[in-house]
Amino acid sequence: MDLLTLCLKWLRLDVQIQESLAYDKITPTDTIDLRNVISAKNKGFKTVDPHFKPYTQVFGNTFVNNLSIIDLIFCTGPQALTYLQEVE
Repeated sequence: MDLLTLCLKWLRLDVQIQESLAYDKITPTDTIDLRNVISAKNKGFKTVDPHFKPYTQVFGNTFVNNLSIIDLIFCTGPQALTYLQEVE
């Protein structure tokens, strides 16, 4: 939770997050349930999103995609939010 809060702060995003107190099999209608979107078991999940353009990374000679928001923030700095806003 601390890392998520820190990333949101770095991106200057005012997003309220709340930890759930119990597992809900059925989520309330005002909740977006993304629990099954990213899963190693989900065969339909795309591991490469063609809409993300390469950015300069501090290691290697080629772009390595799908690393993390931390990689994006550390490599692009203040431009991270602009980068995300430009994604189709």
